[in-house]
Amino acid sequence: MYQLNSAITETGDSVVSCRICQQFTGGQKCKLLSRSSLFVKPNGGHCGTLLTAYGDEASHSVQLWDTSTLAKFQQLDTQPNPVLDIKPFNFNDIDYLTVLTEKHLKIYNWAPR
Repeated sequence: MYQLNSAITETGDSVVSCRICQQFTGGQKCKLLSRSSLFVKPNGGHCGTLLTAYGDEASHSVQLWDTSTLAKFQQLDTQPNPVLDIKPFNFNDIDYLTVLTEKHLKIYNWAPR
């Protein structure tokens, strides 16, 4: 995860700089290019708590991290298939996390903690 900063110089030029805020490490096996997801924690989580979810091909799971504490708080099993894509969505005021694997579409319902 990167932090972008922009500034205007004395000559009126725009300058953009970038620095690493957090680096997440995954498994040691990667044959597929899976898409990760950043989203705000649903179900009344602390306002503005940003979560990241990514597929770990080696463990055939989705890793969920709280970016404010830099801690993994949950792992969702997707055996025996690796994760291709992850998307959160809300339908009828219920929050879901969808996980697309090579052979399945898994839909997880968020439960308040």
